Amino acid sequence: MEGFTGGKYNIVETLSYNRAFRVIDMNKHQYFMKRFEPGDGSFDDEKRNLSSVACPYVPELIESFEDESGRYIVTEWVSGVSIADHVYNSGPFDVKETAEIIIKLCEALSFLHWRKDGAMVYLDLKPSNVILRDNGSGTRPFDVCLVDLESARPVAANADRSGSKGDGDGSGNNDERKARKTLRLGSPYYTAPEVLFGKACVQSDIYSIGVLAGYMLTGREDYPSAYALKGFAGEFVAGCTGPDPGLRFVNVSAVIEAVRAFLNAETGKDQKKRGASAVLSLLKRGENAERKADESREKPAENSSGAHRIISDAMNFRRSCVMVESNPCFVSEIGFASAEMGLKTGVFALCERGRRNLDYYLTGQYFDVDKVAEKQIYPYVFDHKSMYLHGVNDWMEKGLLTASGEGQRLYAGTFKKSLELPLRRAEDVRMFVDWSLTNFDLTLVSVERGDDETLINTLMEFCSYVVATPDSNVEDMESLRNYYLALAQSGKIIYSKVRFVAWDYTNSDADREKLFKIVGKDKYLGEVFRSEERIRRKNRMEDVKPVPEEAPSEQYEEILQRLIS
Repeated sequence: MEGFTGGKYNIVETLSYNRAFRVIDMNKHQYFMKRFEPGDGSFDDEKRNLSSVACPYVPELIESFEDESGRYIVTEWVSGVSIADHVYNSGPFDVKETAEIIIKLCEALSFLHWRKDGAMVYLDLKPSNVILRDNGSGTRPFDVCLVDLESARPVAANADRSGSKGDGDGSGNNDERKARKTLRLGSPYYTAPEVLFGKACVQSDIYSIGVLAGYMLTGREDYPSAYALKGFAGEFVAGCTGPDPGLRFVNVSAVIEAVRAFLNAETGKDQKKRGASAVLSLLKRGENAERKADESREKPAENSSGAHRIISDAMNFRRSCVMVESNPCFVSEIGFASAEMGLKTGVFALCERGRRNLDYYLTGQYFDVDKVAEKQIYPYVFDHKSMYLHGVNDWMEKGLLTASGEGQRLYAGTFKKSLELPLRRAEDVRMFVDWSLTNFDLTLVSVERGDDETLINTLMEFCSYVVATPDSNVEDMESLRNYYLALAQSGKIIYSKVRFVAWDYTNSDADREKLFKIVGKDKYLGEVFRSEERIRRKNRMEDVKPVPEEAPSEQYEEILQRLIS
């Protein structure tokens, strides 16, 4: 066995001649070692990328070193099998297995696409670079690990969302880097067209996801149009692999939502029975992605406010369930705005503790849990799970919902709902999110820091977005960004779901450009300007009504358009 660096590592298996090895150290711990030729710049690329993307879906960098024989990177040993080896040994995956792996892949890519230092694209997503981790049983659920990050690179700061501007990493040496990156690409089947012209963007990775899905389902490598898959699988591959980035899914969050909708429909969870085709058409960015009207949703009145154009013009409209932490005032205001703009909106609190503050901002009433008589708590006896089989009208008849707002489009969970349908288990949260996506265009769930952590984490997993509302200054925005990044790195949240709104914004606070640099332009929804009336409401001044009387301003229209499109 050959030793390296004074015998610190010994080769136990050559995985690729003179390139990749399984090694052990003096304590018999296994590692993966990759060799580069002396002077090979790819060594610096992969070392930098591994250092900047620390997450559960990328191997941990142990160390790097150089000697007269070459340059070496040592990472953790990932126990498992690549997608390529699995297909070779066991044949193609079925549709559900493929869908589950695609979700995990998107979660992994979200750590690259939503880095705090700017988006990074993987650019080498192919069967041999995705390891299905060994979970001890050899069966589902699958978990993934992305290996070989030497091709990954930052997206140019001046590049637009479709990748039509900018040429890569903003390093000042773009021509050389573009040539080097292009030459290093693996199979041409998985490479998006724009990458060959040095215009990589996050949709380039989504293109690779589509081709990889075709490979996993058929067992052969081919161009997207040659797979000829039917049903959801065919539409999904087409939705990922449009020739132009603007015709693909806008980001990995959209991919996850479409695939989860398919899985829910397959297992009977989606009681609305929204077809997978409809979900795909709602989530694609292309101009031909037309919104199909939902028969259960009221149409805006002809004489209603011009703000209803958010519905008629939102071609990418999709239903969303949004979690907002520690800001019931924002939840109530955006709830009223959503209803006035024509969206059927549901507003809820995760637990009864936060119900009182939300009730105050919605209705002016402030309930005291301790003063509620026992007979008022459970006036009905029923299996609460069965209520998720019923619609909004049945909930209103039982007193679990009230309607208000423009055209009675704003529905709020009542105090009785918090007591009779408590969200005390992860399964309850999942059923509630499925039910809300079935019955509302937009669902807002207010949570408090003191709520059950397990339930909050479950809600984060199943909701469409998590909206953070830091005060509109650089320090608070950075602090909350770092908080959610820490949650993501511990596996408690998918960071690509997080969006930011600057709360109590004033002209003297940080401007948008500064905030863009902190959280990313795509993750910033807008700002809510400071209001003296809001402050008086918050302090419960007797001469100020809790419920806002004015129609929502353009600031909420902008936030909502970005939230549901």
